[in-house]
Amino acid sequence: LFNWDSPDHRLIPVVSSCSISLLNPYIRGSYSFTRVGSSGGDCERLSTQGNMSVLFAGEATHRKYYSTTHGALLSGQREANRLIERYQDLHNAETTKPEV
Repeated sequence: LFNWDSPDHRLIPVVSSCSISLLNPYIRGSYSFTRVGSSGGDCERLSTQGNMSVLFAGEATHRKYYSTTHGALLSGQREANRLIERYQDLHNAETTKPEV
């Protein structure tokens, strides 16, 4: 949570939390990695397997930043942009119908 009323209009965190995935029996601190013989192209193929019904994001789908938090963030932004582009096209098609 942030303090929105700071005098210099910066967001100042007032509460934070931390999860310890290593202690979670379902996660155990796991991460992705490229195995011997694989390449960044494999990450790209994984990120493009979706057909707009299912989109794949996560650090395992980012070619440059796999196994990192920023790879997860960037891949999430990538898929969000794909959705925005897709639905913007649908919105434009609905709102630009010819007058009869």
